[in-house]
Order: sequence, then structure tokens, then C-alpha cells
Amino acid sequence: MVRSFGSEIVRRVFATALVVLTLVVGNVCPVGAQAPARAAHTLSFGVLGAANLATFRVVGTPTYEQRVGGAAGAWMNVPLGRFFSVEPQLQLSSVPSRQTSGLRNSAFLSDVSVRYISVPMLAKLHLKWIALSVGGQVDVPISVVDSPNVWTIDAVAPLSASAIGGLELFPRSRVSLYGRYMYGFTNVDGREVPDSANAFYNQGVQAGVRIRLFGGRRSAPRAVPAKAAKGEPAPTAKPDSTVDECLVRTGTDRPAQCPVLDTDGDGVLGNKDTCPKQAGIAKYNGCTPPDTDRDGLVDDEDRCPTVLGARETMGCPRITSFPRMP
Repeated sequence: MVRSFGSEIVRRVFATALVVLTLVVGNVCPVGAQAPARAAHTLSFGVLGAANLATFRVVGTPTYEQRVGGAAGAWMNVPLGRFFSVEPQLQLSSVPSRQTSGLRNSAFLSDVSVRYISVPMLAKLHLKWIALSVGGQVDVPISVVDSPNVWTIDAVAPLSASAIGGLELFPRSRVSLYGRYMYGFTNVDGREVPDSANAFYNQGVQAGVRIRLFGGRRSAPRAVPAKAAKGEPAPTAKPDSTVDECLVRTGTDRPAQCPVLDTDGDGVLGNKDTCPKQAGIAKYNGCTPPDTDRDGLVDDEDRCPTVLGARETMGCPRITSFPRMP
């Protein structure tokens, strides 16, 4: 039989997990933070699936065997530099239990599987293709699966805490493998009259696979502008040293330190040539002589420079008839 925990508790758990994730992002990714100069990994999100090899660590006489359950959930990795990151997770996990000694029918949570909403919080140290993790975990029971109909959710403590630690293979890859150990600190006996002679603590190993869905790739480094010391002028941007001004600027604006060129071969050097890309004459500063009326004769050779004419008449109009004398 499955007895569900109150919907109010479930809502509170999800709200708490959302607040934790928001605080983590706000503290490690402040708005307007200065970008690092070197390339770094970015925020990443993904899903996970795992197997739980769980049992009770009992302070007392009963013993429990290890049984296999499962877990599934999501994770968010927040990089704190090249080697460190923090990773909150949200899991739905199943933790089975069975007593191996004593009266099984009356034993606490024997032949039962407890379903939890689990919130692990991990700190990771990244060492190339492996990462070491350590942290804590909070578990909230939401249902009990008990085929003999003996135990209900009311028998389980409403909140329990554990320490966790483990390692992960290929943590920066799209798919990674991990294993971690869980050591419970909270007595999960939540009955109104708990067992005074024994205490029961969650304990187990979780092994699973993480799949990255978004983010996690290296971001391109961004240049950080230098700040001027107090009382000193702000540094100015340096010109691009890869551009040769002596090759780009060939006219009268050519820098004085560049060798003087005659790019159009008209005998007028570039620093005095108004038309550096068109052959001309020195009289017109390296430009071609003007032809105001555009009749093919330059103004210096045109007797009628403003009137369209012919070459044989020295640029003046042809006279086709003479006025008749009276």
C-alpha cells in the first residue's frame, strides 16, 4: 500500500529546493561581475539516474540487509573557477529496507520501500578527468510502499540529514559516471513512541550516470580593460600594430617618418601629390591639367577654355559662315 505524504509538505520541499538553487546562482554569479581573463566553464544543467544500495545503520541489536532501490532527478553545476564547482541536485529516490534478524513482521520498516525527495548539495574538486565531491543531503519522505499494510508514512521522520562524499569520472563531459557514499545523522524512526532501545539511520551507496543537457562549455576569454591608478590619466587604446600606415596612406596625409613614394610615376612625390593614384604634372600638384569645356584640349592649350570647340580651331567653335557685308 502507498500512503502519500501531505501535499503541503511536498510543496514546501519544492519551494525550498527552488530557493536554494536561486541563492546559489545569485551568490556565485553576481550581476555585473568582472569577467575572468582566461577561458572558463559555464553554468550547466542536466539529468541523472542512479541505483541505491541501501540499508539501515542501527544503533542497537537488529540488523538489516542491503537492498537495491533507484533514483532519478536533475542537477545544476555552478563553476567557481578552474578547479572548483558547486552542484545542487533534486532527486526522487527509493530506499528499500529488510531486517535480517529478529521478528521480521514487527521489525521497524521491514520489507518496506520509502520514497524520498532528496536534495544533495555537493562541492567538487576537478582534477582533469576525475572529480572529488563532498557535501550534505536532506531527505523528505513522501510515501511508503508496504505490501503487508503495516507501515505508513507517519512512522518515518519528516526530515532527515546525511553527509555524502564520492567521486565522478569525466565530470566535464556530456555523460559522466559517479558513485557516492551516504552516512545518515538523523534517526528515521518517526513513530509517536519510537523504539527506545534502537536507533535507525539511513546508510548506503549511490552509483549512477549524469547527462549534461545545457551549458558547461568553455566561454571565450574577454579582455579586461586596465584601470588607471588614482590621480593618473586613464590609459588610451594603443593603435593596431599589425597595420602598416606607410603602406595604407600614400597621399599628402602620409606620416612624416615614412619613406617618400611616387606611386603613380608622374615625377611628383607622394607627400606633394594631390592625386597620388593618377599620373599628372607638377604644375597641378601631380594631377592632370583641367579641361573645363571637355572638348579634349586642356585649358592650357584651349583658346576658348569655357566653350566647346574643335582641336583644329584650338578649342574654339568652327566658323561655318561669314556675315554678308552691306
